[in-house]
Amino acid sequence: MDWGDRSDIQNFDINVSFLKKHVVPFDQVKSTYPVIFSHVPKTAGTSVESYLARQYKMSESLHINAPDLNQLPAVLKMKKNTPRLICGHHPMHGLLYQLLPTKPLIHMTVLREPINRVVSYYNYVKGKKDHPMYTKVSDLTFEQFMEDMPSPELNNGQARRFAGQLHHLSMNNSTLLQTSISVLNECFTQVLTTESLHTQLIPMANMMDWEVPNMPRHNISPKQLKVKDLSKKQKDLITEYNQVDIALYEWLTRSKN
Repeated sequence: MDWGDRSDIQNFDINVSFLKKHVVPFDQVKSTYPVIFSHVPKTAGTSVESYLARQYKMSESLHINAPDLNQLPAVLKMKKNTPRLICGHHPMHGLLYQLLPTKPLIHMTVLREPINRVVSYYNYVKGKKDHPMYTKVSDLTFEQFMEDMPSPELNNGQARRFAGQLHHLSMNNSTLLQTSISVLNECFTQVLTTESLHTQLIPMANMMDWEVPNMPRHNISPKQLKVKDLSKKQKDLITEYNQVDIALYEWLTRSKN
């Protein structure tokens, strides 16, 4: 049985077991270890990817998202050596983690304050005419957009991604929260926040001999809706669908203080 024949839960369990064995904690980081950056949509991940790519030769880097990797898994072996940097959107049940060599690795990601992330996602989809969801949501108000729920990213999307539940939600909120916290604790070398990217990247940059973090913003969404202009109803809608993401982000920010 291979990745495509297994359920998301089965693949999640396999991937978590692999990462627990091979992801190094922050205090054991070495510049020779490969870096895997798991990009959560609308967390300033494109800016982080751009920064990380500058630290490696083009021949040492690979940017690929999960759908493309699923179609062409052999891409990891097309380079002479295993890439030293791999970036892309890869949920915890994804194929990527079953293609990596069984060696120590650095695993990084970024989380964002959920209300800001949802608004950014809405602005991004509404402002990008070539987005797959644009035609479906272009005429929707924000309230209709949230109630229509065109993407799992709007419904505790960060926690679901880390708990292997992005496409099929089978956990209650309490289990979803505890599972995502456990994965972030045990399967990642560093978990950054969008709001403090530069400051939080400096220690890793020093250990890896990277340049001082300086990340111009990329992939910025047009501001059709601003967080400060949200009505109570709009905020309540976001909160209703993102209670676990809010609790996860609060846990993360507390752990960094």
